[in-house]
Amino acid sequence: MTTKKEQIFKAIISHINRAGLLKNLTIAEIAQMAEVGKGTVYEYFTSKDEIICETIIYILDSIMSQILIEITPNIEFQSILIKHIEAMFKVSQQYSNIDMILMTDGISSTLETEHKQKLMNKVKTIKRQYTNYLKNVISLGVGEGIIKEYPEEYIIYIVGNIIMSSISYYYHELPLEKRNEEEQINKIYQTIIKLLT
Repeated sequence: MTTKKEQIFKAIISHINRAGLLKNLTIAEIAQMAEVGKGTVYEYFTSKDEIICETIIYILDSIMSQILIEITPNIEFQSILIKHIEAMFKVSQQYSNIDMILMTDGISSTLETEHKQKLMNKVKTIKRQYTNYLKNVISLGVGEGIIKEYPEEYIIYIVGNIIMSSISYYYHELPLEKRNEEEQINKIYQTIIKLLT
């Protein structure tokens, strides 16, 4: 059962997916979109900044729970990396404009310092978690002899950026008639292999 707080998060997520902008959103509009009273919004949040900050954190937690595919003892490097890229595509559809919001200064320039700092701390934590996950995936490739040697950390960071930017390009820049998800997943995989070998 969805709680009122989740209803508010889902309403904002729906707004982000549709419009991508949060700057001019009011508490009254948020309440209307969530189909709750304005007072209900204030039961959970003290300000619009807190709502935006907490919604983005909710989205980031949801994304991480979906993209960190479990590394089981018998899984192979290619299989886990492709499953991870597929999961990234899935969350990019689920949260269609979140990448654009996070890559611009739109959020951090509008939030009060306290909420901006909380969000930035969350982003830093997630970046570390994601880099560690990619390290473990790449270790499989090294163990299987697909990757000759373990890369420096900045290369692992670049691998993450290749995945995210390629998917962002696919959804925001590539014309609809040229899209082929399976082909794009393979291109991303091959690009990563070229970088790492």
